[in-house]
Amino acid sequence: SSGINAEYGHTGCPIAQAVSEGEKTPGSIATYIWKTHCHQSGEIVEYILVECEKGKVIVGSTAQYVLCMCARETVESGILTTKFAALRDFLKPALESLLPKKKDEKS
Repeated sequence: SSGINAEYGHTGCPIAQAVSEGEKTPGSIATYIWKTHCHQSGEIVEYILVECEKGKVIVGSTAQYVLCMCARETVESGILTTKFAALRDFLKPALESLLPKKKDEKS
């Protein structure tokens, strides 16, 4: 079965994974890498690209959510970053609508 598993990280940022059963590990690892990098370095980056032996992973955030894409090792890094940016921009409005409204905002 598949679905979205939502949880909140130690920083209070929402984390969601839309994955098939048994594929939660890459999303969890990517979220940990993102949170650790941002927390420890304090550096603001657009994304983190990790090239592994059996594939590539790109991690970034949008609308306070951590977004992760996985690809085969044969996919060019430029293609992956371009697709990631397009997906991030496309998802941003929908993800922002999921965030709780601030008290001073009207419905």
